[in-house]
Amino acid sequence: LAQMKGLADMVREFGLVPEEKLLDEHGYKAIYNRELMAVVGRRLARLQRGELEAEDFRIKGALRFLRELADRGVKLYLASGTDEQDAVEEAQALGYAELFQGRIYGARGDLAHEPKRVVLERILSEVGPGAPGSLATFGDGPVEIRETRKRGGLAVGVASDEVRRFGLDPAKRSRLIQAGADLIVPDFSQGERLLELLGSGARRS
Repeated sequence: LAQMKGLADMVREFGLVPEEKLLDEHGYKAIYNRELMAVVGRRLARLQRGELEAEDFRIKGALRFLRELADRGVKLYLASGTDEQDAVEEAQALGYAELFQGRIYGARGDLAHEPKRVVLERILSEVGPGAPGSLATFGDGPVEIRETRKRGGLAVGVASDEVRRFGLDPAKRSRLIQAGADLIVPDFSQGERLLELLGSGARRS
């Protein structure tokens, strides 16, 4: 939504669209979301027909890693910039929704509501003042990295090649380092090693 607000400002600034056809951030986001969900819908249809499998859409080793964390008693949260209902439906389609036990949060159409920041605040309020030492965030965007570092948690940047779904994306790696990531991983193919690095914190919360 913040990006669409920037787009609306640019459209107005350059004056290439008649005033009566100008849209606000919600209008432009509706167009974007309609086109995006058309792509998602086609992919889900192929998934339902058996032409693709859920693994074709997941980062390498991610589901196995999530299950290992859940088995160790780690409370998992998912924060997404995608509209919340769409984020929930995607998690269900790709087979990992139950691991979060309802703790899936997304955008709600409010510029003042940054889902990733709100989720981190909610986690810390739930687990108490000792939370930073047992909080680890995995993400591929600077928002969650910065917000985790502010709160004293461990910020793991996932700089994965999203086309191949494994391996390193150098540009993403640079952005995540600049955001302050403590650790960068290309995917979760070395999940066991990553769990070792997380140490006792991964077994608490």
